[in-house]
Amino acid sequence: MSRSMQEILDQADALAEAFENYEPNPADHRDPAPLIALREAVSARAHAEANLAEAVTEARRHGYSWTSIGALLGTSEKQHANATDPTPKPPSKRNDTEL
Repeated sequence: MSRSMQEILDQADALAEAFENYEPNPADHRDPAPLIALREAVSARAHAEANLAEAVTEARRHGYSWTSIGALLGTSEKQHANATDPTPKPPSKRNDTEL
């Protein structure tokens, strides 16, 4: 359904008027502190993960086994291999009766 040029201009004027007359509702204001804290936590986690990866690399470079490293990380060599294996895994077969 096409609109005439006048309908488009009228809608543009109505939108401009609504925008110009907009007054924010104070009840809509939310404290940004929780999102700021979340952003900082995500950043800290990223730095910690980078430090951890570097420490693992250094430990391996110095001859420490995956068993020793895994014990400190709370994981195993197999779990690490599975997590870092770039080979695509076939989709698991889902049993629809389990839903």
